[in-house]
Amino acid sequence: LLHMRIASFNINGIRAALKRGFSEWMEARDCDVIGLQEVRCRPADLPEGAFGDRHVSWAPGSLAGRNG
Repeated sequence: LLHMRIASFNINGIRAALKRGFSEWMEARDCDVIGLQEVRCRPADLPEGAFGDRHVSWAPGSLAGRNG
């Protein structure tokens, strides 16, 4: 029997979430898939190593700083 651990999290800004311990949260949960809402950062502005060695799929919203 196989199990997959999935989490969904409204982080309300990746840069602020990283300052509040998001990296530690990710490591402690050891999820196979994490869905994030309100990342509020363009891929070019993403802090180095924000998601460790995980594969990232990006679906940006249409309003900068408001969604995506």
